[in-house]
Amino acid sequence: MEEKEKEKEKGKKKKEKIIAKKKFTRTRKLGFELYLTIFNPYIQHNFTIITKEKKKLYVDSIILSSRSPALSAQIDRKNQLKLDNNYFVVKTALEYIYTDHFQLPIKDLEDDSPDSFGLTCELYQLFDKWILPKAKLKCENFILAELSYIDPELIRQIEENEITRAEAFRTRVLQNFDFVRNISDDLAQKALHIIDVQFPTIYRLEDYLHLDDIDFKMILHRNTLHIPSEKTLFHIVVNYALYKYNDNKPVTKNDSPFEEKESNGKNELRRKLRENLIKYIRFGVMTIEEMENVKEYKILTDKEIADIEDYIENKSKKKSKIAAIVEKYNNQGNEWFKDKRFDFNQEIYLDQKMKTYVKRNPVVKLDKKLSPEDILHEKKDYFSDKIKEEILNNFKLQFVSTKDDNLNCKEFHEICDNKAPILIIIQSKTCIFGGYSSVGWLTKEVEEEKKKEKKREKKREKKREREKEKEKEKIPLFNDKMRFIEDEDAFIFIIKSINNEQYQFKIIPEKKETALVYYSKRGPIFGRGWDLSISADLKTGFSNLGYNYQLPDRMKVKSKEAKTIFNGQYGEWNIDKLEVYF
Repeated sequence: MEEKEKEKEKGKKKKEKIIAKKKFTRTRKLGFELYLTIFNPYIQHNFTIITKEKKKLYVDSIILSSRSPALSAQIDRKNQLKLDNNYFVVKTALEYIYTDHFQLPIKDLEDDSPDSFGLTCELYQLFDKWILPKAKLKCENFILAELSYIDPELIRQIEENEITRAEAFRTRVLQNFDFVRNISDDLAQKALHIIDVQFPTIYRLEDYLHLDDIDFKMILHRNTLHIPSEKTLFHIVVNYALYKYNDNKPVTKNDSPFEEKESNGKNELRRKLRENLIKYIRFGVMTIEEMENVKEYKILTDKEIADIEDYIENKSKKKSKIAAIVEKYNNQGNEWFKDKRFDFNQEIYLDQKMKTYVKRNPVVKLDKKLSPEDILHEKKDYFSDKIKEEILNNFKLQFVSTKDDNLNCKEFHEICDNKAPILIIIQSKTCIFGGYSSVGWLTKEVEEEKKKEKKREKKREKKREREKEKEKEKIPLFNDKMRFIEDEDAFIFIIKSINNEQYQFKIIPEKKETALVYYSKRGPIFGRGWDLSISADLKTGFSNLGYNYQLPDRMKVKSKEAKTIFNGQYGEWNIDKLEVYF
């Protein structure tokens, strides 16, 4: 009797598991714990994820590869992936992959685990790494809601005239900087991150000070505050680093935080800041008075400051003394200056900054609307005089599309088809890139006519060569509107990437027959693998570099670096402006 009862119980448990499995297929909002407890025996675990605490999570390969290819690509040969992330963060991310659902803020954590805000920031980074945009957006909204907090004490001080508007503004900026989460324990890297984030949006402080009280207080509630000028930004970043070093206590100008002769933690911080920040002082738009912000904290030596002041004041035509500063840091073996991002000639880079000092205002607003040839003429630091001269002598601007107009691929093809040679220049955020073709996007009729001309020219050649040429001229068709176009001289270029890099990607000789793709329902397309492609509305682009155009030796096709090389973004990215020259 007991055996029969045991068999009945086993049968009931099996039925319960089967019913639970069917329910799981009907709904995608079952908890991750339910998945682990009920379906664990039925799953063949192909992948193992090991978290920071060395806890293991087992992952099914079929579900993983279908939901997050970016994650499955990171698994090593032992079918393991070691992550420097909290166990709760990885578990929550896997919960989303399996069930399409996760809860924020994260609750029911162990006592020694980080706070929910810190975990959410870490989860946001993990979703970004695994390319899960919907989950990433949910985390982002939560983080922005947390960052919108402002200290009521600051509002009270403004109302009672205890602090000025400018002091309130700078205090709020420092509060924002204090929310920079887990970038690094290295203060220099944190300061560098702040500069990278804030440089694209530089505004005059006076613009805020002239607002009425209500508007100004609303400004203080914003998640991202604009910085008044580059020299003030430098001042704030140094202040921020010292503030953190000093146990979150303010450091005044008279504290003399850096002493040259002393060997201590402050001097070590000074060295790190100098290495990381010297390249971000744009000497070309600074005055002698503005250099005082640099001198206050002794970030540069007296000799370096004297050299810079002499160059600005006397506008010397001699070889730049700034080059000696850069050379000195290179000789010291600082890894930051040896980074491949800064392989371009440092002296030319800094000289160009200085030469534009007379022509430019100390502070330049970057939010103005783009006008024709803006990319070429306004971006003086990235286009040398020689490049501009060559472009303007050989090309004329024939087509312009910006994010604010209603142009699309139809207008592009009407104006730009059958034009050669052709040059495309694209601006996306702070990045500038594009492509060149000696043939251009040919309509079917023109292309067929050109093929006939080629055949006539090669009639006298030998039979064997003629047959080979005919095979080459056969253009594979997707349909009647999408074709490949041959061009052995085509290339893609980057004038300024997200990391200030410059590149030229030439067509792979064996793939010259598919250098361009003509498709009436999209904008310009370079490469069969859509190495660089523009959407139908000309407002977004997509890059998959490496299929038809040569990558540098250090990059691999489908790698993260190859997919994000144009402006640091996966998938589609927004286009601020597109210009076509022919």
